[in-house]
Amino acid sequence: MRVQTDLTQEDFKQLKKESKEVLGLDGELFPPFGATQDYVEFHIFDMSGNFKERGKSENYTLEDGKIVLNIGQDFRDLGYNRGNYRIRYFFVRPKAGSGDEIVLTKTVDGNVGIIHSGNPELTGVPMGEFHVDDEGNAFVGLEPPLEGEALSLDIKEWKYQINAISSDRKEVSLIPQIIDNVKYKENFRKLASDTNTYRSTKTAQPTNAQIQEAIQEAMMTGQDPQDILANLEGDTGGEISFTGPDSSRVEFNSRLENVDGGFTQTMRRGKLVVKDAYITDYTSQPDVNENSSFDVEQPIPELYIEIIKTPGTRVVDFQLKTKDGDIFNPNINAVQFYWEFGCGHTQEASTDSNASHEYDVDGNYTPSVYVFTPNFSEEISELRTPTGRVVGLLDSSPSELPTDGSENTQESQDTSEEPLPILESAFDGKIIKWNGNGLAPFYSAGNSRSTAGTRWWVQNGHTRALASNSQNLQDALRGLVGQKLEDDIELSRDIINDLRIGPNLDYTNFGNPTENEIQRIINVDWRSPGNPDDFQTNRNAREEQAAIPNTYEVRITGFLTIETQGDDQFDQGFNFETDPLIFPSNMAYTAISSNVSAFETPTYDGDEAILLRFEEGQNVTLTFPSVVNIGGSQSISLSRVDMDGGTTNSSARTATFTMNGDKEIEIRYGIEP
Repeated sequence: MRVQTDLTQEDFKQLKKESKEVLGLDGELFPPFGATQDYVEFHIFDMSGNFKERGKSENYTLEDGKIVLNIGQDFRDLGYNRGNYRIRYFFVRPKAGSGDEIVLTKTVDGNVGIIHSGNPELTGVPMGEFHVDDEGNAFVGLEPPLEGEALSLDIKEWKYQINAISSDRKEVSLIPQIIDNVKYKENFRKLASDTNTYRSTKTAQPTNAQIQEAIQEAMMTGQDPQDILANLEGDTGGEISFTGPDSSRVEFNSRLENVDGGFTQTMRRGKLVVKDAYITDYTSQPDVNENSSFDVEQPIPELYIEIIKTPGTRVVDFQLKTKDGDIFNPNINAVQFYWEFGCGHTQEASTDSNASHEYDVDGNYTPSVYVFTPNFSEEISELRTPTGRVVGLLDSSPSELPTDGSENTQESQDTSEEPLPILESAFDGKIIKWNGNGLAPFYSAGNSRSTAGTRWWVQNGHTRALASNSQNLQDALRGLVGQKLEDDIELSRDIINDLRIGPNLDYTNFGNPTENEIQRIINVDWRSPGNPDDFQTNRNAREEQAAIPNTYEVRITGFLTIETQGDDQFDQGFNFETDPLIFPSNMAYTAISSNVSAFETPTYDGDEAILLRFEEGQNVTLTFPSVVNIGGSQSISLSRVDMDGGTTNSSARTATFTMNGDKEIEIRYGIEP
């Protein structure tokens, strides 16, 4: 009992703090993580920290008490095959409630929330019979009663409600629903006191009357009831001591067998509180000790990645080097390297400053490596060949085999298959067209080439050739995606060639009733399953094989001769005036017809000539217009066609020749002087 003094109750509590924590921290999880209800959740963010989505990991393993994560597979399971993202993991053990369980409750004699039906493992009560009407309402009984109304049931999730969230969003206040169930309430109570405390058992235990008296005394004096009860217990049992003067290990000196259970596994790494502890002696220890071998860490030096391609394969070896050409490999655990190969694949962080990777498909990639030291981090992306030449992109296409044609045929021990990448493009979800310059790109997987009127829909980095608008397919697509005709994106052949060729989009598949045709995944092996490098869908590869043929130029010039009358009283005769034809004012190249297609779109040499280009060996016949117009109304007829290295027929208005060199053609309109 407290002796009455002038001390306030709060001052007395401060002076009464005689306990001293000497062992442990806050305990540890028991049983260890990995129980049946435990799960791993991860959140994905972009590089700016913006939340993208969450998922449950199915790819982690437990090895020797450690949780081993497969981060790359977790990304791929949610469709993230390339790009830079951040991921955060959460290791979850449900403590109360269930996100998947539903219970039915009823009101009986004014008692609300009584369990009628639910999972017996959760509720502790058997399942009750019920039926559901057409509107989803639940009632007691397997069927509606023949007379009267069935007792209605409330459908509730086996959860607890969030009542309030703190302003710093670090704490929440929970309240239970109106569910009158012992297990439901007990689980909620345990949320507030999730601790396990051991108190020794003595030979003599206080009676119930003594316990009640101790509680009353504690309420009057502000003492701990356990301290008062300790004075009423016997002297033996539950005695512990340290195993040595400088030891933090304790053992029982005496314990009542079959009565006092002692410490349990759930108390490991918990707090051991010694009541009424006091200090008999102490030795001062400095807070820090000087480390004589300490060196100030130097920043990461300037580095680059040396790339070495294995001939005949897509295997590339990478080695991090200093600008002096020396291999950079501190070979200590404090320095870690995280490799990204530019194709969506990575190599987990390790102490290796070198890496090797086999690319799935030909392409241009930007590999990089992140270097992490205790105080510095750096991303290295500069690429160099073994000769020191700096390259902007890594070309993964197989290099030539050695001169003897040999190839390493040793079977790989790794039989696992990496999933094929899902391509993407900045033009995904847009309608594009060719800008008309140079040789036209391939239309689709066939051999025909596009025209100025060709339109493609871009989907997963693939171009899908759109059928003509005769059946209003293009109008329908524009209506669905909100892209007007004038908004079609005009691209050069080189940019279009970087996009893979996908399946055409026409009336046979546009109305696909089983899948959204313009949103489904177009796989890189859509035309040849299992082959990620189908030649027919790779425009760049096809252009390279189809090597541009040798061509020659045809230059067309012309003159116009008209008759004019003398302009004074002494010159009453007729004169002839000859002037060059002006292109395209007097004649456009579209007025000239040809029996074969020109190699590329004709052009003008200023206003002096029309320039056409044909492939070597072609037999060409050009037909010229019969008249040209001058002054907007006067028509002048063709009079002669001249050229060297070919034949002309002025009456037929033609020039015929074989393309075995550059040609010049002169056409004349008007009067022959």
